Amino acid sequence: VAEAAGRGANVTRRLLAFSRRADLRAEPVDAAELLRGLQDVLAHTLGGGIGVELAVPPGLPLLLADKGQLETALVNLAANARDAM
Repeated sequence: VAEAAGRGANVTRRLLAFSRRADLRAEPVDAAELLRGLQDVLAHTLGGGIGVELAVPPGLPLLLADKGQLETALVNLAANARDAM
């Protein structure tokens, strides 16, 4: 129950961050870390019938991006891919 509550809190935090309309702040982002952090959110968002696997090559350079906007774009891409299936 505690684990499910933690996942729910994480999803809620990300949804609240998504709903804020703030200025874009480009900063160095570790893509591998970002994807690992999104894995649970994606699994929850996409549903139990879809598995989420990460294949991140080592040594990826940092991205210069707004982390919140990049997370939102990735979640939207995954949801659109799910809907297309």
